Amino acid sequence: MDMNDFYFKIRNNFPEIAEAADADFVRKFDELDHEMNSLWFESLANSINSDMNNGISPQKYKTLFEFMRKSYLSESDEIKNCIDSSFIENLFWQVSKEKASAYWKALPDNLKELYVSFHSKQSA
Repeated sequence: MDMNDFYFKIRNNFPEIAEAADADFVRKFDELDHEMNSLWFESLANSINSDMNNGISPQKYKTLFEFMRKSYLSESDEIKNCIDSSFIENLFWQVSKEKASAYWKALPDNLKELYVSFHSKQSA
């Protein structure tokens, strides 16, 4: 699977979550551009951060997190890099430890390791 396939697979499998990411992306870049799919994954993280800050249960993202876990283990270096640098590095940004705690517990271990590797600390 290439980056474009990965992007559209997430959009198709998680339409409600993709819609929230689209809204964040459009706020930043004025329009949705499928050619900028790596940046879209930052918006995906930002929309999850917004739900964290609003007290939404991490259960909403359990299937997405599992999909990301499996994809990181099995997909190309390009997709692994996107998950790491576009998604995980932006996850938990400007979210208090208290609000992030349940999401941190829901995040698969391999994704936690990416976060700690970049930030040199746990989120919660």
